[in-house]
Amino acid sequence: MNVDELKRIQDRVDDGHFPGYLDPKNVVYEFACSNHFIIKDKSSVHCKKIGNNGELFCSLSLVGGKILETILFKPVRQDSTGIWVVRSYRIKKKLFKTPF
Repeated sequence: MNVDELKRIQDRVDDGHFPGYLDPKNVVYEFACSNHFIIKDKSSVHCKKIGNNGELFCSLSLVGGKILETILFKPVRQDSTGIWVVRSYRIKKKLFKTPF
């Protein structure tokens, strides 16, 4: 998405449409669904702040022992009314501990 598209989405959210863009866990879930990832459990989204620039690292468990890892940021407005957008993502295989 380009800057103009992101500003249009922000304007729509400001007008009361698409409130899910304000919830980072919902953004990760919707991103996963729109990219046809098979989600193990919607409640398995976990987010934590990284760095000092307001970005979030979020992970979501997928079927088959994989994890969707994302970096989210707020491209238009950084306060509580700003939309969250996926900056980058990767699929990681879950590591299982051995009993040894």
